[in-house]
Amino acid sequence: MRIGFVIGGLGGGGAERQLSLVAAGLSARGHDVRVYAEAEGPWRPWLEDRGVEVACFPSDSTPGRVGRRIALIRAVRRSRPDVLHPYLTSTNAWVALTRGVTRPRLLVWGVRDSGTQTFDTRKSRAAWWLSRRMSSRADLIVYNSAAGATNYLALGYRPAGVAVVSNGIDTDRFRPDETARRQWREDNSLGTEELVVGMIARDDPVKGHEDLVAAASLLRQRGDGAGEATFIIVGGLSDHRARVLHSAATAAGVRLRTLPATDAPERFYNGIDVFVMPSRRSEGFPNVLGEALACGRAAVASDVGDVRDVLGGTGVIVPPSDPSALADGIGQAARTLPGLRADEVRRSISSRYSVETLVDATEALLMEHLARHQ
Repeated sequence: MRIGFVIGGLGGGGAERQLSLVAAGLSARGHDVRVYAEAEGPWRPWLEDRGVEVACFPSDSTPGRVGRRIALIRAVRRSRPDVLHPYLTSTNAWVALTRGVTRPRLLVWGVRDSGTQTFDTRKSRAAWWLSRRMSSRADLIVYNSAAGATNYLALGYRPAGVAVVSNGIDTDRFRPDETARRQWREDNSLGTEELVVGMIARDDPVKGHEDLVAAASLLRQRGDGAGEATFIIVGGLSDHRARVLHSAATAAGVRLRTLPATDAPERFYNGIDVFVMPSRRSEGFPNVLGEALACGRAAVASDVGDVRDVLGGTGVIVPPSDPSALADGIGQAARTLPGLRADEVRRSISSRYSVETLVDATEALLMEHLARHQ
């Protein structure tokens, strides 16, 4: 197959990671795979090192978003892909709008969230209207969660075909590593026996940073031993957001640290004891949860998207936007640490969500639907 992936940029987000894993996996199997992006990012050299052709259209060489997209469309048309596979809502919509120009045999959308976001601005409402209208031009929409497939159909998406392919976790990269654990703790001046609770997420209210701090405060008030932990938030918070969180933590006597985004999250996962994902909504298949489990961490996650399936009975599930329940969950996870078997937690991910499984499912799906559009 000649396959063209399209995405807004090749930064460090979960969608970019999944696209890169799939593109490299398909290329390794002999398919002609190309990736088109509107912006540069760290995944470009990673893909090129694996033989995937990447074309980016940065603003310094192509003026304006419209200009970049016109250049991208022309590049796609010249390559004449059998399958054109954009990722993420806004990219899906405009790629579908230009289908008459790019003329792929098969247009496949990649949807990476659970369809529970809000549209509270004129711009977001207009983008959603266009996305819903353009969904009928997609031959197939691939969701990374069953929750996403259900919710988007209820919201009015009308593609010709629907499939769910769960994310893949690179279990060679994300694995228990005692050396990484000791080094990360040393780098961050943390004791080897100190209880550390952490989350990693972008700076977005839906990720529930405030709920984690509120839960930590409740643990302190209750006299729960987990309240004595050091709480770590990784993800490059804005100065204002970090000040607000630190102020709340200081007032409650909570030890809180905020760290910038990292290009080595596997070191963070190994360094902590309890991983927390307090998202309020919007998650489909959360990569960070699968990665933490692959590293053998105890996990507490809010009940959003496909979290129950990802945990597979190996962690604690709590209602979203409920700091009291989150505090209970953190306390429960901390108490189970002495008996935690990291190999069993890891096996729950590697047996169900390997990169090979992801590539197998994607390859079979694309070939099946492409055969229908001969």
